[in-house]
Amino acid sequence: MKLSIALALGATAATGALAAVLPQQEPLTAPHDPPVHHHQEKFLIELAPYQTRWVTEEEKWALKLDGVNFIDITEERNTGFYPTLHAGSYVHYPPTMEHPDAVVGLLRGLSKDNMEQNLEKFTSFHTRYYRSATGVESATWLYNRVSDVIKQSGAEKYGATVEQFAHPWGQFSIIARVPGQTNKTIVLGAHQDSINLFLPSILAAPGADDDGSGTVTILEALRGLLQSDAIVQGEAPNTVEFHWYSAEEGGMLGSQAIFSQYKTARRDIKAMLQQDMTGYTQGALDAGRQEAIGIMVDYVDEGLTQFLKDVTNTYCGIGYIETRCGYACSDHTSASKYGYPAAMATESEMETSNKKIHTTDDRIKYLSFDHMLEHAKRPHNQTLDPILIVPFLKKVNLLSGGTVHLATMESTNPYAKELQIACLTVQRATLLTKKLLEAVDKGSFDKNDDTPVTIADFAAQALIIAAIHRAFPDDVFVGEESSDALRADPALLDRTWELVSSTRLSDEESEALLYAPSSKEEMLDLIDLGAQGNCSKQTRAWVLDPVDGTATFIHGQQYAVCLSLVENGFQKVGVLGCPNMNLETGRLHEEIVDRDGYGHQVFAVAGQGAFIRKMGTGALLPLSKIEPKAQITDPKDIDFVDCLKATSSNTDIHARLASHLGAPWPASTDLWAAQLRYIAIAVGGCNVMIKIPRKASYRSKIWDHSGGMLIAEELGCTVSDLAGNPVDCSLGRSLAECYGMIVAPSSIHGKLVEAVKQIM
Repeated sequence: MKLSIALALGATAATGALAAVLPQQEPLTAPHDPPVHHHQEKFLIELAPYQTRWVTEEEKWALKLDGVNFIDITEERNTGFYPTLHAGSYVHYPPTMEHPDAVVGLLRGLSKDNMEQNLEKFTSFHTRYYRSATGVESATWLYNRVSDVIKQSGAEKYGATVEQFAHPWGQFSIIARVPGQTNKTIVLGAHQDSINLFLPSILAAPGADDDGSGTVTILEALRGLLQSDAIVQGEAPNTVEFHWYSAEEGGMLGSQAIFSQYKTARRDIKAMLQQDMTGYTQGALDAGRQEAIGIMVDYVDEGLTQFLKDVTNTYCGIGYIETRCGYACSDHTSASKYGYPAAMATESEMETSNKKIHTTDDRIKYLSFDHMLEHAKRPHNQTLDPILIVPFLKKVNLLSGGTVHLATMESTNPYAKELQIACLTVQRATLLTKKLLEAVDKGSFDKNDDTPVTIADFAAQALIIAAIHRAFPDDVFVGEESSDALRADPALLDRTWELVSSTRLSDEESEALLYAPSSKEEMLDLIDLGAQGNCSKQTRAWVLDPVDGTATFIHGQQYAVCLSLVENGFQKVGVLGCPNMNLETGRLHEEIVDRDGYGHQVFAVAGQGAFIRKMGTGALLPLSKIEPKAQITDPKDIDFVDCLKATSSNTDIHARLASHLGAPWPASTDLWAAQLRYIAIAVGGCNVMIKIPRKASYRSKIWDHSGGMLIAEELGCTVSDLAGNPVDCSLGRSLAECYGMIVAPSSIHGKLVEAVKQIM
């Protein structure tokens, strides 16, 4: 990769060390360091999001020899989620380069000679294996070299720092920080360790390309950036950090530790660019291809990747080529895992990249410093462009043509107490789910109906019923889960109890209004209150789905915590907590989640309207009233929400219905959780939902719709079965007489009913 790109982007480096099947080699004389192997020690690796396996260290290296990428999550297995792996960007990057003159001026100061001298020294260490003594020595030399660059620029007196980020395996990571006008931060990374996969503790691993090239690329980019007085003096709009990670070859260990800490500290990282293997071009030339910078297009942030392409086109003397490296091919995976936009660049297409990596022959003589210079150009533009630090903050219009007004619920609301307790209860339950959301192991398994469940489902149901039962002891509960699985599995029971017993609202007065179980046995009994209850025409029942969308919850996507009050078969209160809901685009998307907050709560009271508020950790936050849906009459104005992957719905007939009406198709919004489709109608720009079952016997569970239906009705929609009949909520645990569903503004609902009759 080229030095130009690193500089123009503001130091964002390193594509992953990509394992290849390597030729045999003659062993070198062993160094004085004794071999370090932990034959019995097991490591938990992740081969794809949430696909894990326990392996020995030797098995890790065997996988790398076979070209299998992974991330070692042994230490971080209870943290991390993946909202950015396929998501649209939540940071909007500039469509044009805003500081071309300043960037070009900095690019002129970049030096191939500096890079070559630094790489000569860096590859002189026998190995930079992260568990070795020489790995520590090489990190110490690099730390001193980075410190010298900072000191020589004069940036130290304006707050620039260099830090050793310690790790338990010996070799530390290095972080250079150049403060800007804000704490919004751009990260440029490379990994400093090297490895010989045959005998990591013994054989030489010069690692010139993997990733000595990326290391010296971003080092020169740092020196180039600090030629700018404005950057040295902290006048750049962004803070910029340069990271040299330890133990990338072991499964992104160093970068995971750093981004885990950043996530905990709520660091505002707006972009991360990894540069790994930036110097080898002969493979492309031998294949008859033009020299180009490889830009990864899988498992990266789309917006940042597009900006990387634009920077390459503007400032580099060569073009780019799209390529793919699969999951966990370098340290940008760690940034993505913790919710930060990340991109990756490398020396070429993966097919023509350096096959000498991870051997004694990964040497400088095979590298092109002209090519590395192009990689170093990119960081500079990323640092100088202020738009990179500005998230997309346009005002979200929650309604079709409407606005949002601050409001308070009328004091005459006959369900004021129920609403207050329900809203606090749902908020507390969402905090519980958020804690588990970042764990890779969510205690999940498939129930008898082949649907997944996690310990969050059980724990949230227990907390919800505990609070409502204490406040309204005569009421019935209709919940999705029973305690049978927990009673049969002590380990799952312990984990569930840990979640329940440790979750509290941060506001003492609010928490005092809620009850929580005091023992495991009480928790189990409360869960079973939900499993045993039924709705009827003579009961006051609380219907709850503790995690609607468990399958998407497991993958860190959208889900809802749902609670509603059904009196004598009629919905009176509905509260849906959506912890991941992000409305910055005005639409709900599975992959675009609330990274730093606690999502939103949407709720309604019969006859009072529907409302929305942000959720927090303590007292309830101010609410806003949602304006009613526009009463459309032209099918061309229909905006469907659907679930195209649902096995219970016949989406082929949905498409025929849309075509028959002349309505737009496919659906503009695709969401797995049924209750979230009501949210999409309320605040996500949609206005129609249909469900035509594949089987004539299919009937929905009441917890998949109760509460959401009330919200839609309070916004001017009619909710019915496919024949236009009202939905009866008094028939036990399912909507027993409701075949299919039509939810639409009342003005067009009749047309949909007629259209269904005509096509079926």
